[in-house]
Amino acid sequence: MATQLADERACIAVEHVTKRFGGNVALRDVSFSVEPGTIFGMIGPNGSGKTTMLNAINGVYRVTQGVIRYRGREVQGLSPSALLRMGVARTFQNPHVFLTMTVQENMMLPTIEIGRMDADLRDGILATLHLAGLADVTASQLSGGEQKLLEFARAMITRPEVVLMDEPFGGVDAAIKKVMQENIRRFCEAGTTFVVVSHEIPDLVQLSSRVICLAEGSLIAEGTPSEVTADEHVVSVYLGRRYERKE
Repeated sequence: MATQLADERACIAVEHVTKRFGGNVALRDVSFSVEPGTIFGMIGPNGSGKTTMLNAINGVYRVTQGVIRYRGREVQGLSPSALLRMGVARTFQNPHVFLTMTVQENMMLPTIEIGRMDADLRDGILATLHLAGLADVTASQLSGGEQKLLEFARAMITRPEVVLMDEPFGGVDAAIKKVMQENIRRFCEAGTTFVVVSHEIPDLVQLSSRVICLAEGSLIAEGTPSEVTADEHVVSVYLGRRYERKE
């Protein structure tokens, strides 16, 4: 399946990116682009380079070779804080929340970085993510799924243009997963772009308009969810014959 190199319309453009850790090649000449206002899925086996790619996009890692552009500007080498101020937010597989702080206090932290605080926006995000009643509860008292919702809420308080999400549906119950998915769609409809890494293939297929699959650091397929999940290479190295897409 042919890979489309980024063009000027892309929100995120990854061009021939390679990332090495010593002798280990975690990403190998990867290129793709993400159109603005879309939900872009990333799948692949464990160790395929998905989290490394998110870390490269939001400045945790410097790429060994290649270019990463955000809204046409080269951003490889910029820090996560600089990218947050530019409009790129991030959530993690294991939520990075401050356990001794309340939900409301956690929400204030990214606003210090970006230099603005909107109490109405904060309260609205907490309400839509079903966290309003927990505003004065310390994060340590939240379930793992509620902590993921809090991290999502904290990302959205920055009014991001792009949100990078690493396994947002992993290890959460059905009710929280539904809230997460509904709000990813809602914020996307309002203009936010999402790049979502997930092993929850049926959920990602339903959410995404475009998907890539990585394996051993290389991009092996790109296209619509139905194209990628039907790709013989993807089936062989990742999905297996037991996977059947439910329309």
